[in-house]
Amino acid sequence: MRLSSAAKKAVIDKAKAIIVEKNGESHLNGISSRFVPVDDKWGVKFTTRGNSYMSETYTRQRRGFRLGIAPFCFGIFEYTCELVGYKGEKFLATFTCYITEIVKVLVNTYGMFYTDDVPSAFVEAIENLINMCQEKLGFRFWDYHAQNLGINENGEIIIIDWGDES
Repeated sequence: MRLSSAAKKAVIDKAKAIIVEKNGESHLNGISSRFVPVDDKWGVKFTTRGNSYMSETYTRQRRGFRLGIAPFCFGIFEYTCELVGYKGEKFLATFTCYITEIVKVLVNTYGMFYTDDVPSAFVEAIENLINMCQEKLGFRFWDYHAQNLGINENGEIIIIDWGDES
C-alpha cells in the first residue's frame, strides 16, 4: 500500500486534532493505548506509555502486515497537546501515535463482555481459529479474542491489536 508524503501528512494532521477532541471518551480506553478513526480508511493508535512501548507495537504490526496478518500502518510520531481534565484543569500530555488502516472488526462489543447479540458458537469458532493461527505461525497472541480480529479488504482475517498485551 503506497501513500504520498502529502497524503500521509494530511492524515497525521487530522489525527492530531482528533486526539485532542476524543481523548476523554471512555469507550476509547484500551489497557495501554487508544484507537480513534480519522476517516473511513485510517485511524490513529495512541498512548501515553511512551515511545518505546508504541515503537514496539508499531514494529510488531509492520511485521504482521508483511506476513499478511495485520493492517497496514505508517507514520509513528509524538504529539504534545493541551488537554482539559475532568475538573477543568489544563495540562500537557504527550502521546506516541501511529496511523493504522481501519478494518472491519469481527465482533464489536465496545469493550464489554460478549453479549447475547454475539452467538457463543461464533465466538468459540473465532477463538478456535485464533488457536490454529497461533500454532501455525509459531507465536502466541496473549490478548486473543474475537474483538482483536478483523477482516481486511481482501476478506482475510487479520490481527488488529499488536500491543504487548497481545
